[in-house]
Amino acid sequence: MIIPNPSILLTPLPKHMRLRTKTSCRYGKFTMIKPMSVNQRQLFWVGTSLKDLLGQPVEVRQCVGYALHVVQDGRTPENAKAFKQGGSGVIEISIDHDTDTFRTMYVAKLDKGVYVLQSFQMKSKSGKATPKADIDKIQARYKETLKADKE
Repeated sequence: MIIPNPSILLTPLPKHMRLRTKTSCRYGKFTMIKPMSVNQRQLFWVGTSLKDLLGQPVEVRQCVGYALHVVQDGRTPENAKAFKQGGSGVIEISIDHDTDTFRTMYVAKLDKGVYVLQSFQMKSKSGKATPKADIDKIQARYKETLKADKE
């Protein structure tokens, strides 16, 4: 199931909260107010990716929200890198918060917009490797996204 972007605001971190958090997010040090770009690409949430993101800490949601905003403007966030196991064009946003790592996977190369495939907290038993169940879910959602984008 792919749903279009709900009108929720994922804003950068407020000034009074900046010193108390331990999130490695470069976007939390400023507030940027700008009107939505006319050329901004639509954001689609695949499966439970929105629900999963909303279950993460506020600071993580704000960092991911800003990174996705950058992607919608056609740019690449600083904390994004290719996720080769997910499929061609799958990009990973990785955020460290306290002692945890949170990842959000998206595809921006498709015609209709930016598709968020998966958002999860890293709980690997083998170091930095992504758990097999998450890789399988990302690959399945990627295939679903390719079909939906062609329609």
